[in-house]
Amino acid sequence: MKKTILIACLLCTVYAAAQTYAFDFVTKYALNAKDDKRQESVVYFNSDDFSYNLRLQKFPDRFRAILIDEDEKTAHRFDVAESRIKGEIVFSFTYTDSFKLNGTIKTYSRNEVSEIPGNPKQVLMKVYHSKRAKKPSHEHLLTLQPANKNLFAMYSISRSHAPFSLMNKSVDYPGNYIVVRDEITEGKVKCELVLEEHRNVELVLNLPKKLNF
Repeated sequence: MKKTILIACLLCTVYAAAQTYAFDFVTKYALNAKDDKRQESVVYFNSDDFSYNLRLQKFPDRFRAILIDEDEKTAHRFDVAESRIKGEIVFSFTYTDSFKLNGTIKTYSRNEVSEIPGNPKQVLMKVYHSKRAKKPSHEHLLTLQPANKNLFAMYSISRSHAPFSLMNKSVDYPGNYIVVRDEITEGKVKCELVLEEHRNVELVLNLPKKLNF
């Protein structure tokens, strides 16, 4: 995903709306592994309501977006067109179809979080698959940056590999922070998730009254 993808005055196709979703924040996290494999996750959020989010999906032959509504357990897909206006990238979204989310949330029996002394602020999150497990299945060394509200959920949602996964709400951290780096260790495998870009946006998407399932 090109860097300019986040520099946008965002508009959408107007429908006789059945439901409206508003987004005020966008992030781009990049997952980097030792084998030079790289995955980017560009997601739009409402920073006051993390029950829904919009994830961009760019393929060689198609540019799409998928809107996840956790409360309704429903996903909505859009075709995305991009153009340039006064030097900025502008996206327009055209609704195509919807489907119900039938997946289950992957949860872990126990998480242990401890603070690491120093600056910048870091916390170590150990994740266990069972209540009796003595050894964590994996660890996350999280670097946090102060924010004007708690934006931890942006990291939790963005790190999901599946674009239509439901959020594991048990993974959280109190306080007004955004995660800027996650150094992940799972056995002998190590990788990192880095927040490369984030900014405020104004985006409103309107669904049609009749949804296409």
